[in-house]
Amino acid sequence: MRVASFQFDEDGRLTVNKTPDSDHIIDCDTVIFSVGQRAGLAFIPDDAGVGLTDKRSIAINPNTFATSRPGVFAAGDSVSGTAFVIEAVANGHKAAESIIRYLQGKPLEPDPSPELPVVNFSQGE
Repeated sequence: MRVASFQFDEDGRLTVNKTPDSDHIIDCDTVIFSVGQRAGLAFIPDDAGVGLTDKRSIAINPNTFATSRPGVFAAGDSVSGTAFVIEAVANGHKAAESIIRYLQGKPLEPDPSPELPVVNFSQGE
């Protein structure tokens, strides 16, 4: 069914409003189910040194995915809130690159991408 709207109440419970008579089938080989809920961060104690944002997600450096505690990195819904699976996977890869740099004792900030020349072609070219 198509989802008309959804919302979380003050206790974090999800309410989904579906469009009546909107049943449909999508042909596919693989389905990745994502519930789109906020990450539960209650496991992070107040004295852990890991900063949280006003939106109750883990605060990170967006270039390195490093938290405010050295050696701790975060990605996915714990950082972005509800997002797409592919974004979480991509950010996990970027965080892994930072973790490798950290373990190798290298600076966390990645080297800047080189400026590439821009070539303008005419319509004929």
